Amino acid sequence: MSSPVQYLSKLSLSSWLFALYLVLLPISTAVAGFLIDASLISVLGVIYVAVSVVEMIREDTLKIDRSLIIIMMYFIYTLLSCIWFKGFTFDWYFQQFALTAAIVVCTSMRPVTEEKVNFYKTAMYLSIAVAIIAAIFNIPEKGHRLVISITSYMDPNDFACVLAIISSLFFDGILKKKRVVLNVVLIGIVAFLIYCTGSRGGLLTLFVVAFVFILNIPGIRKQRILVILFGGMAAFLLLAESGIDPKILGRFSISNILKEGGAGRTLIWGAAVKAFLSSDPLHILFGYGHGSFGTAVKYVAIGHGDTYMSHNMFVNALIEGGVTGLLLMLAGFASLIRHAIKVKNPLGMMALAGFMTEGISLDAQVYRTFAVAVVLVFLVENGTVENMLYSSVSALNRRKDKCNLTTS
Repeated sequence: MSSPVQYLSKLSLSSWLFALYLVLLPISTAVAGFLIDASLISVLGVIYVAVSVVEMIREDTLKIDRSLIIIMMYFIYTLLSCIWFKGFTFDWYFQQFALTAAIVVCTSMRPVTEEKVNFYKTAMYLSIAVAIIAAIFNIPEKGHRLVISITSYMDPNDFACVLAIISSLFFDGILKKKRVVLNVVLIGIVAFLIYCTGSRGGLLTLFVVAFVFILNIPGIRKQRILVILFGGMAAFLLLAESGIDPKILGRFSISNILKEGGAGRTLIWGAAVKAFLSSDPLHILFGYGHGSFGTAVKYVAIGHGDTYMSHNMFVNALIEGGVTGLLLMLAGFASLIRHAIKVKNPLGMMALAGFMTEGISLDAQVYRTFAVAVVLVFLVENGTVENMLYSSVSALNRRKDKCNLTTS
């Protein structure tokens, strides 16, 4: 057994950077402006990408998994679509999406060792500790939602969905019968924090993660547990209708959601569908370009002066990328899910399913959970270059030389 020093010495600089990225994930937006004007975690992401590129060139361990190809096509297509958006600006929206694509490429196209898998999982456990500490320092007044604010405000829905996706790790630990009690406690803490945020999207994301977890349980026990899950959710929704706590618990009631239209989201989506159906064939097929949703849909709520974002990454893909962009996104997700199932990676299945659920109520295509969910799909030890589907030319040459020495 290697000592902690030997274990840590096997990790590259990029691994440390990405681990720090994971640790800061729950408070990513809340620390924007800390020490520097730009988002701290975004700067960390840029440094991680730069270091990863240098390491890949130096170590010559580049690989491309077939399951990555379609999602990479989606990234490339979406980034290039800004060419036909006349109002395009190189703003945070474009920068964050490009950084997500770069992180996915740099992390998923490199060998994954046991040390790296365990290190990233440890970082995710630490991230929950960070979230708990942040919540303690931001305890809301009675009847108010939990809002994390350190140097800047963080959307409660963003905070809640990050926690729900990170909980995939705890469910995965239960499946593998590791730290079961700790993982159950952490899931309970995550559920409580999500409740405190009043985030319906966060609750739905956690529910889907739990649902996929149950589907991965071997044997017939899953049927009974599914009944408990759906029964528990039904009981919670009935309790939300009771009026006991209208400001927080009441937010989760079906009647409240229908009354508010998902905080106005259904109005935005309706306007988007109307704009799409009235578009010319080229825009229907290829969209209006990356970052064009506000310009194309022109939805402005009463009493507000600015156009709204989509608050749904699938609707966004349809408007900005057209039918082509939406199909590439869906095909990319399908390919990733298929890969996670093939390599028997329930952690990746839960994280990706959770992220797709997050995208129902948020513009998740520009959220940092996008990169994390895709990375978790490939967070399975694959060891060396020999296990990759495609390798760099020189790596293949090394394998040929090895074979020649064996036969000579």
